Formats: sequence, C-alpha cells, structure tokens
Amino acid sequence: MSLFRSGLWLATLILSACSLPMVQNSQTKQDIAISKEAAVPNDLAVSSKVVADKKVEPDTPLVAPNVSLDLLKKRDSQRLLANQHYMELKQRIGDAFKPPKQQTTASTGTDKAVEQLESYNNKASAEIDALNARVAERRNMALRGDLIQIFLSDTKISHSNTQFNAQPLVGQWIRGESRDIRLKDKLLFESTQSEDLNITYSESYQLLINGQAIASINPKKDKNSATFDVQTKEKPGTVAGKLDYRVINKK
Repeated sequence: MSLFRSGLWLATLILSACSLPMVQNSQTKQDIAISKEAAVPNDLAVSSKVVADKKVEPDTPLVAPNVSLDLLKKRDSQRLLANQHYMELKQRIGDAFKPPKQQTTASTGTDKAVEQLESYNNKASAEIDALNARVAERRNMALRGDLIQIFLSDTKISHSNTQFNAQPLVGQWIRGESRDIRLKDKLLFESTQSEDLNITYSESYQLLINGQAIASINPKKDKNSATFDVQTKEKPGTVAGKLDYRVINKK
C-alpha cells in the first residue's frame, strides 16, 4: 500500500512537471503577439500626421512678405528711369556707365536696390545737365565739327499695312544734341500720315537715327552723305532714305 501511494505521488509530480512548460509557452506566444501588434504602425495615424505637418508648413514666397508694393513700384520706376538715362547718355556722348543690376527678394535687399538706383539716377541726371550745358556753349561758340546741317531726302516709311514717302527736311544739329523731328507725307499735304524720327549727333561725332549709328562725321571734311534703313520708334516698321550733311563753320 505504501508502495502504491509512492507511485501515485511520483505520477502526480511528473504530470505537474509536464504541464508547466505548456502554460509558459502559451503565455510567451501571447506576449509576442501583443508586442508585434504594438509594433505594427497605424497607417491612418501616420497619414494624418503627415497631412497635419504639410498644413502647418507655409509655402516659401517668391517675394518676402515684408516687402511692400510701394517699395517694389518705387524700385521698378527707378530702374526704368535708370535705363532711360543710360540710353540717352550712351547715344549723346557715345559711352555711359551702366545702371546697377540687382535681383532681390528681401525687404533689406529691395531697400538697397532702390538706394543704388536713386544714386545712379542722380549722377546720370547731373551728367545730362552738364551735357546740355556743353551743347548750349557749342551753340554760342561752335568749333569746327560742332555744328552740322542735315538734309533728309528719299525717305520712305513702311509699316505692315501702310507706307508713304516723306517730305524732304533740312535741320541743324549741335554735337551732343538729340531731338525728334516729324516726317509727313510729301504727296498728300493734308494727310494724317506722319512718323517721328530721332536724330542724334553724338559728342563722339557719330550720327544716329532712332538710336542706330549710320555714319561717323569727319570734322575736317566739309560734306558727306549716308543711306539708312532703321526701325521705327513706336509701331513696328522701317524708315529708309538718304542723308546729306555738311559741316558749318561759325565765325
């Protein structure tokens, strides 16, 4: 009987020992499953976060938001004026210093650009005033080559839908002077057809029509002539003709 009880007790111990690992394995598998479930990312949460982040980040503007429209308009007007000054000086003198170039987007950069352009325009304006003074002096006391007489003939103006021959024209130009003249139809006296033409006699003895050089004046040579074919000033078209000039000596 004692031997039977000992056998039952051993059997109970063996059965208990065999059942313990199964419980642990089951628990381990459950823990692993929970860990994997926790590690799987929530796609909806991630997508929501990305969208939220994109909404928070503003687009980078091309122009800084603190640059006012008035400041930009002032910069553009000063730049336009600078280009006009440059073209006038280049044509009337023969050479000119170029306007400053800036590409700015920040407010401080735009302020600096305006200051540089204003400084350029002030210097260019002073240079134009000095040039006008020299022209006035030459008009009163012209040296040889300072005064020429121009005779325009056989001038034809052509546009896409019209063309006409202009009346002959005679005028005098001082070295350094630039001015516009109006060409009118030579066949129809009361015709409304006309064309403005700019003639410049530069300080470097260049003769220009609508900004295009057509001849160099030799102050030692009394007479000469040149043909020209240039673009019109306003509407697309051409002006072609012949120009005769002579050097006038004032005593």
